[in-house]
Amino acid sequence: MKRKRIFIIWMVGMGLLSVACKPGNEHAASKTGQQVHTKTIIDNSVGLILNDGNKWQVNTETTTAIKNMNQIVAAYVAGSELPVTQLGGALQQELNIIFENCSMKGEAHDQLHNFLLPLIDKVEEIQEQEIADSQLTELQEHLALYGMFFN
Repeated sequence: MKRKRIFIIWMVGMGLLSVACKPGNEHAASKTGQQVHTKTIIDNSVGLILNDGNKWQVNTETTTAIKNMNQIVAAYVAGSELPVTQLGGALQQELNIIFENCSMKGEAHDQLHNFLLPLIDKVEEIQEQEIADSQLTELQEHLALYGMFFN
């Protein structure tokens, strides 16, 4: 009888644990003393997280540069006559503005770097070779992450 109870309690616990740990859950929580800190996780390939459910605050120069990059890529996709080498150069100029004006610190700074590092790789690829449609799509999808995580 006791074994049966322990088994049932164990099964219920494992069931709850498996539901709580499935990928794609919206919240992951860690408990420190009496406080519970929650970070919202959105499924993305670079591991970005929100700031307690809110977007991270960034400086104006960064947001402007990312908006410019979105416009540059959109114009290229729409059929701009811009050579791919100039596309890469224009995107690199915007990245340079972001780094020249970096004034962020702490977790917001770290999250911005999580966003920027894959972006740098994508821009370097564009500068080095002809760009495929799939690369443009990946670049656009990555740039779209900015608006989900940063103000």
